[in-house]
Amino acid sequence: MNKLDVEYDLVFIIDCLPRRDRNRWAVSQKLIDFLAANGVNQQLASCENKKQVFEALEYITKQVEKGIKVCLHLVSHGNQYGLLIESVSERILWHELRPYLYNLNLKSSNTLIVNMTSCKGINGAKIIDPDENDYPFYGLIGCSKDLYFKVGRMINEKFYSKLIEGKNISVIIDEIQKEMRIKGVVDMLYGISSQGYRNLKQNSR
Repeated sequence: MNKLDVEYDLVFIIDCLPRRDRNRWAVSQKLIDFLAANGVNQQLASCENKKQVFEALEYITKQVEKGIKVCLHLVSHGNQYGLLIESVSERILWHELRPYLYNLNLKSSNTLIVNMTSCKGINGAKIIDPDENDYPFYGLIGCSKDLYFKVGRMINEKFYSKLIEGKNISVIIDEIQKEMRIKGVVDMLYGISSQGYRNLKQNSR
């Protein structure tokens, strides 16, 4: 992933976990506390169903129209097909997020970073339509495997600590991979740009 020269004003977190998991594991709350302690503005949308997720994306798009630079962070159960809102047994397939993220990234001047705390979150790259000229985000960060909550919290703190230090996202991912290998977690976190994904898909035809 190429270097992206942009400073973000806000980390916008959309949490789709059921309340029992929010209360027990506090993934989003731990992230909010960490960001606040480091002087980073953050905002949380706790979503109970698919409709609320789409409304949250529409809301943050309106904020971006006012000039705010946003990093989007999604916290959810998920798999290779999309996100799962367990509390109401609803799925959000990757393609359903496409129009919302295309609009958000357009208003963000193609600087949107999407960070996925979700099982198999790197599959969010499937949001990209390789035949479209526009992109739903500049880049996406996510795990290739099932993700335990404790590991997700650890990765979140590592990622934003390094981002605050001003490191390039590709460097951050490489460093986290190396640090996680020491802990016995092998090759879990990856990042991909929309342009890189589209090139891969077009070259494979």
